[in-house]
Amino acid sequence: PLFRQMNALERQFTHTVNELKGLEQGQIRVLIFNSISVHWIPGILSRFLNDYPGVKVELITEEDSARAETMVLNGEVDCAFFLTDVQSDIDVYPLIEENQLAIVPYDHPLAGLDRFPIADLGKYPFIGMKYAEHTGIYNIFRSHGITPDTAFIMDNDNAAMAMVSEGLGYSIFAELVLQNVPYRIRCMEFDEPQKRTISIGTRSASSCSRACAKFIEYTRRWVKDWDAGRQKSIAGKL
Repeated sequence: PLFRQMNALERQFTHTVNELKGLEQGQIRVLIFNSISVHWIPGILSRFLNDYPGVKVELITEEDSARAETMVLNGEVDCAFFLTDVQSDIDVYPLIEENQLAIVPYDHPLAGLDRFPIADLGKYPFIGMKYAEHTGIYNIFRSHGITPDTAFIMDNDNAAMAMVSEGLGYSIFAELVLQNVPYRIRCMEFDEPQKRTISIGTRSASSCSRACAKFIEYTRRWVKDWDAGRQKSIAGKL
C-alpha cells in the first residue's frame, strides 16, 4: 500500500508537469478489458492520437471489475472501462447498453426456438468464463434463483465459443464479444432480455489530468458514432 501511494503521488506530480506543458507531452494509463481492446480501442486511439500525437497512452488489461475500481481509486490508472455497475465513489460515464446473449450449437435442443428460455438455464451444461462473476453474467442466474450446471470454466472467449460449437454446452456472452465470430454457433436473446452497461470512469472528473479528460471525451464521442453506425446497419438489414 505504501509503494502504491508513493507511485500515485509520483504520477500526480507528473500530471502537474504535463498540465503546464498542455496536451503536447501528456501521459495516461487506461484500464481496458478484452472485448473492447478488439472492437473499440483501435478506433478510439486512432482518432485521439491523430489529434494529440504527443500524448503517450499506456493500456492495461484487467477483466475483474472490482479490481479495476481499486486501481482507479489508488491512482494506479487514470481511467478505466467497466462492465458492471460501479460500487465505488468514482465519476462514471455510461457508454452503451448491450444485450447479454446465450450461444448454443446449431443442434442444441433449444436452437430452434426464437428465444432462449431463462427457466431452462439450469437444465443444460454451461460453459462459464473465469471472470464471469465480475462481468454481470452470473447475476442472470442469481436473479432467477438458478444454479448453472457448469461443465467447464474457461479463461479465453474463443476457446469457450469453440467448445460450444462442438456441442459441449451453452454459454453467455455480450453482443460486443460476439461480433464476427468464426464459429458455428447460434446467438439467442433471452425470453426476458438481459442487459449490461459499459462505462468509462475516473477517480475525479474535476481533478483528473487534461489528457485523461480529453481521452474520456473522445471515447464518449467515438462510441456514440460507432453505435449510430451499428444501429444504421441493423436497420438496413430489417
